[in-house]
Amino acid sequence: MESKFWMPSITSQFKVCPVPFHMDTYRGCSYNCSYCFARDFVMFSRRNTEKTFTDLVSNESDKFGKWVERTLKKDYCYTKSHEVAFKEKIPLKIGATADPFPFIEKTNKITYNVLKILNEIDYPVEIQTKNPEILLEDYYRELDNANHVIAVTIITTDESFAKVCEPNAISVERRLSAIRKLVD
Repeated sequence: MESKFWMPSITSQFKVCPVPFHMDTYRGCSYNCSYCFARDFVMFSRRNTEKTFTDLVSNESDKFGKWVERTLKKDYCYTKSHEVAFKEKIPLKIGATADPFPFIEKTNKITYNVLKILNEIDYPVEIQTKNPEILLEDYYRELDNANHVIAVTIITTDESFAKVCEPNAISVERRLSAIRKLVD
């Protein structure tokens, strides 16, 4: 899998987005939901490549850690809104245009490494995902008492309709089961 580094950014939809400071740990999405607003955005950015929407590119968590260290040591530079937002601990949304827990996360652990870095500095995070099951692995034990909120998207409880709209996502039943276990 290809990997690149990108830092957090502030969305241009600042007025309508409840968490306008975001960073994706992956680009592209293997769940391939039919209603995804990010599909056009991703495909436009890939217009001169052979990559499809479901081809993933991972962020480089080690470079993210170095960016965090540098940013926290710097003086404020108000022309760099993403650095100011980070220094002020504006909540960071992970999973804005790509799910942070694709199936490959079990082996790559990109999101896990990013969350560990953020947990070390008690940084507030909103995680948006269709796959909360992965948090049941070692994540919830090692990130216990983390300053994180987990939002799980479920568009319907009708499994057959969900399979049409979210063809590669885990079932609604599995999502609900994972939520119950995480809450317990």
